[in-house]
Amino acid sequence: MIESRSTYKKNVRSFNYQRNQIKTQKLVNARFKNTKLFWSMLKEATSNKGPKDITLDMYTNYFKAINNPESRFFQADEDILYFNS
Repeated sequence: MIESRSTYKKNVRSFNYQRNQIKTQKLVNARFKNTKLFWSMLKEATSNKGPKDITLDMYTNYFKAINNPESRFFQADEDILYFNS
């Protein structure tokens, strides 16, 4: 199971690396030959595709989840314990 997961991750990383190399080469080639394509690719690469609005509830739930003492991954931190009390 561990070996198959390792192989899978290696293949995914390799594919992503090759895809990024191809995109980079295309961007470099378009710099002087096709400026419209260059700027559209550059704009696409810098666009933020994540959630734009983070509500106070989302923020609160996130920090409650990472500081939940009932979680098996919780490690007590003196600052957090002091803040909670």
